[in-house]
Amino acid sequence: DEPFRSSAEEFDRRPLEKMVLGSFQGERRAMAESARLAPSSMNRQPVSLLARDGRIHVYRKHVLLKNPVISYAQCMDVGAAMAHLQVSAEANGRRLAFTKQDPPPSWGNKIYQCTAVLDGE
Repeated sequence: DEPFRSSAEEFDRRPLEKMVLGSFQGERRAMAESARLAPSSMNRQPVSLLARDGRIHVYRKHVLLKNPVISYAQCMDVGAAMAHLQVSAEANGRRLAFTKQDPPPSWGNKIYQCTAVLDGE
């Protein structure tokens, strides 16, 4: 049996600069990088992160043609990215809480999912 992929170079991940907007420095950059490397269905990589007001807002792409299967898969992809954010924060000795903002912060045509808040902020 051979592995599905034989090397890390076979993964075509979106560059971090195309996934984030705002100031991602230090531990926030490490967290964003962790989210970038989270697995996504069919390698669609729908997750985007916005740093604003000391928080990280999590978004996903709009689904073309309103396909419910792809929309559901993208929600799962967001969950994987959120888990990577959480693990990265904990690796740095920080706690991360997820909340929903009302009204949601807008960012173009992206769909707002949640807001991540580090302890002490």
